[in-house]
Amino acid sequence: SLSSSNSWAASGGKSGAAFAKTKDDRFVVKCISRTELQMFLDCAPAYFEYLSKSFFHGLPTVLCKIVGVYQIGYHNKATGKRDMQQVAVMQNIFYGRKITKTFDLKGSLRGRFAKNLESNNVGVAGGNQLDSTEDNNESSSSKDSVAHRKNSRSKDQHEYSDSESDEDDEDSSVSTDDSNEEDNASADRSLSPDSATSSQPKLKPSDNGDGGNKARVKIPSSETTLLDGDFLEFTAGKPLPLSDRAKAVFHMSILNDTLFLTLINVLDYSILVGIDEENMELVIGIIDFMRQYDILKQMERVGKSIPMVVGSEAPTIIQPPLYKARFTNAMEKYFMTVPTKWTTI
Repeated sequence: SLSSSNSWAASGGKSGAAFAKTKDDRFVVKCISRTELQMFLDCAPAYFEYLSKSFFHGLPTVLCKIVGVYQIGYHNKATGKRDMQQVAVMQNIFYGRKITKTFDLKGSLRGRFAKNLESNNVGVAGGNQLDSTEDNNESSSSKDSVAHRKNSRSKDQHEYSDSESDEDDEDSSVSTDDSNEEDNASADRSLSPDSATSSQPKLKPSDNGDGGNKARVKIPSSETTLLDGDFLEFTAGKPLPLSDRAKAVFHMSILNDTLFLTLINVLDYSILVGIDEENMELVIGIIDFMRQYDILKQMERVGKSIPMVVGSEAPTIIQPPLYKARFTNAMEKYFMTVPTKWTTI
C-alpha cells in the first residue's frame, strides 16, 4: 500500500499540513512537525499499551489508528541541498465507504464554520437584503443593456425604412423577435447560477411563501469537511439519532479515549464523522491527537482569551481536563439514543 500514493487536498484543518492517500485508499499520510513527532515518541509506550487493552480486552475505542511514523530525507546532489520531513501514516476510516457528508467536530462553536459557507455573522434578513440588492442591480443592468440595443436597432430600422419602405415591416418584425430573444436570454443569464455576472451561486429558495424574501447560502461540495457550526445547521440544532446499542458503544468509547488523551496531556483533538447514506451508518474516529499541551499551546490559549468579551464562546485551546469535559458534553448534545421495540427500560 505504501509503495505509491497521491497528494490529497484535505479540508477542514487549520494547520495547513500536507496530506496524501495511498493508491488503494487504505491509508492516509500526513506531514507533521518535529515537535509533533517528538511528542508522539514520548507518548508512544502509553499509546501502544492503550491499544493493546482495546484489542485483547475489548475496550471500546474510536481512536484513528496510527500505523507508523517515519522520517524521510532528501539529498539533491546537484545543489547539495538536504531536506528532512516527518510523516505519520494513519488508517483511512472511510476506506470502502461511500461517504456523502463529512464533519470535523471539536465541541466548540467559536469560528467553527466551513470557509465556503455564508458567514455566521450575517443574519438571514441581511442576506435577503444583500440578495435583493444584487438581483436588482443585475436585472437593472440587463434591462439597460437590452434597452440600449433596442434603441440602436430602432435607429437603424428608421434609416433603412427611408430608402426601402417595402422591407420595413419584415425588418421590424425580425428585430422585434430578436430583441425578445435577447431580452429572454439576458434575463436567463441574470438568473442562472452559472452566469459570469453572478458572484455567488443562487439556490432554490425554501418553500415558505415569503415571495421576495429568499435566503441563499452556498452548498459545499461533497468532499468539503464541515465543522461544528455546519453540523448544527445540518441537523437544525437537533441531535443525530443512534440506536441504543450504537449510542452505548459510542459513549463508552468517547469516555475511554478522552480520559486516555487527558492523562497523556493531549488536546485539540477532534472527531471525524462521515455519513454513509447507502448503509444508513455513521463512521467515526478521533483524529489529530499528536499535540500536547506545551508552552506554545499555553501562549496560544492566552492570546485567544485576551480579546474575549463576557458571554462569548471560549477558545478552542484550553487545558486538557476542560477540553475533555467540553468535548464529551458536546458529543452528548450532538448524538442521542432513539429507542426501539427491543430497548429495555
